Amino acid sequence: QSVLGDSCAVELSIVVATYNRNEIVTKLLEEFGDIKDECEVIVVDDGSSTPVTPWYPQVKHIRHQSNMGTPKSWNDGIEAASRKVVLTLPDDIHLQFGINELKALSEFAQDKIVGLRVIDKNSIAFNHRKSSNLIYWLSGQVFPSHDEKAGFTDFVSGIMAFPRDIPIRFDEELKGNGFREETDFQLRARRAGYQVYYLPSLA
Repeated sequence: QSVLGDSCAVELSIVVATYNRNEIVTKLLEEFGDIKDECEVIVVDDGSSTPVTPWYPQVKHIRHQSNMGTPKSWNDGIEAASRKVVLTLPDDIHLQFGINELKALSEFAQDKIVGLRVIDKNSIAFNHRKSSNLIYWLSGQVFPSHDEKAGFTDFVSGIMAFPRDIPIRFDEELKGNGFREETDFQLRARRAGYQVYYLPSLA
C-alpha cells in the first residue's frame, strides 16, 4: 500500500517561474505533454528581456514588466492558481513522472508541504539536510542528500507541493539566488502548524 493512497481528480496547479530562459521553459512545457491538459499550468515570466511566448492556450501566462525576483513570481502564481494544491517548479528541471503520479501528489499534499526527490545530471540526490538548526549547502549543483526514506522532516527543497490555501506566502524581500525563500516559507509554515514531508518516490 503506497503512502499516497488512492487518487482521483488532479487538483494540482503547477507554477513555473522563469527569467530570460525562453528556450528552456519552452522545452519544459513540451515535456509536460498531457500534463498541460490534466493539471493547471501557470508560467510566471519575471520580466524577461524577450517575453515568454504563450505557445499553449491551456497554459496561463503571467508577465512582470520588470524583474521582481523569484518569491514574487511564486506568490503571483499561487494567487492565480485555482486547484487545491500548488507545485512550485524552476524552469530548468525534467519531470520523471507523469499524470498518474501527479494525481496522487495532489491528494497527498492537501494538508502538508511535500518535497520531492531531486537529482542532478549525475543521478546524485540533493535536498536540504534534515536539521532544524543548520542547513548545509555544498558548492556547485549538488546538495546534501536525504537518506531516501519517506517521512516528516524539517526542510525540503523549493520543488514542493503544498495546499493553495496555506496562509503563508514567500517573503518578497528575499531576492537573489540564495535558495532562502523556500526555507523561510517552510519555517513559517511549520510555525503555523503545517508539517513538512519528504517524498523520494511517487510510485
